[in-house]
Amino acid sequence: MGISINKLTELSIRSLTVGKHFDGGGLYLLVKGTQPSSRLWRMKYRYGGKEKLLAIGKYPEISVKEARLARDEAKRNLRDGIDPSQSKVTAKKILADEISNSVKACTYRWIEKMSSGWGDKTRHTTESLFLRDVFPYIGGKPITQVGTLDILSIVLRVEKRGANFQAKRLLMKLGAFFRWAIVNQLVKDNPIISLRGAEIFKGYKVTHRAALSSNAIGQFLIDLEGFSGERIVRLAVEFLVHTALRPGEVRHIRWEDIDFDKGTLTIPAENMKMRRAHVVPLTERSLALLRDAQVLNSRRTFVFASPVKPSQPLSENTLNLVVKKLGNGATSHGMRATFSTIAHESLNWSTEVIEAALSHQDNNRIRAAYARTDYLEQRIKLMRWWSNYLSSKKMQAGLALIKQAC
Repeated sequence: MGISINKLTELSIRSLTVGKHFDGGGLYLLVKGTQPSSRLWRMKYRYGGKEKLLAIGKYPEISVKEARLARDEAKRNLRDGIDPSQSKVTAKKILADEISNSVKACTYRWIEKMSSGWGDKTRHTTESLFLRDVFPYIGGKPITQVGTLDILSIVLRVEKRGANFQAKRLLMKLGAFFRWAIVNQLVKDNPIISLRGAEIFKGYKVTHRAALSSNAIGQFLIDLEGFSGERIVRLAVEFLVHTALRPGEVRHIRWEDIDFDKGTLTIPAENMKMRRAHVVPLTERSLALLRDAQVLNSRRTFVFASPVKPSQPLSENTLNLVVKKLGNGATSHGMRATFSTIAHESLNWSTEVIEAALSHQDNNRIRAAYARTDYLEQRIKLMRWWSNYLSSKKMQAGLALIKQAC
């Protein structure tokens, strides 16, 4: 008669008393008390003529099914002449080595070593670059397994979002990191040695709507303040800049979409490109612009109603003409690219928060399905930072004009 195995069930385990309860094939559940943590999976086996014991784990952290799989794996090791207990120790050591030699762990050792010769700003910038653009993709990967294609994918991903300078800077930092890794015998080959910035980025062109640079945005806001056209148009353009909304979303805002007490704007799904409602945190400056618009259009349906056709919103062409005229060819939609680039290059905000502020849908459908948060709290801080940044740039541009006049 064959030896009976798989005797235990999830149901029968609940009523087990103190003692050893065998499942078969050497596997048993040791019950030491009434506490859940006192139930331990063990396996008896013989190796080299001696009886030995393999600790598999606690129940219910390790289910009956998982314990049996561990037993079967142990038996395969025995058939191959391998001690299961020694195999488990070796696997733990390999895992520990992989963790200690992961890209993330090695990066922090590199930063710690090099930071004595860096200023605080350099250390912060370097750490922020890796936190946002490297660790999410290869941070947990053993440094020895990082290849050229891994690095290429990372830097092109950064460039694709319009942060060209940051992509080149990241490539330089990664080069320095891997040179340090070679010197310290962490890797034999440098995966970046064949990558040249001029060759990587040359011809890699993404068509973006014309946007303003960080240096030009301040002068743009000063010129906008002096705009001689309709006041409601000026308010709409400045509101668009401060909120980074799409032109169509700004033009179709209705008064019922705004909660002045909470400081939020809720754009209905039908007005959104991705067809889902979007809550926009409003800064003090954004609210002030809306209150100015209220003086002009409080009795009209649209906040930024056309002065020519009061029942209709401003046309996108109207916004575009003003932005192009004052922004040297920039477009109203390009203002979103301006916001995205400056926010990313500031290294203060994660890509997820910036993308949420722009109401971008994740192209990865599986990842998007699990992205339930809209990062509202973080976006409140982001938009305050953005409004303060714009005010600062406007002030700097104004002081520069005064200096020139003197």
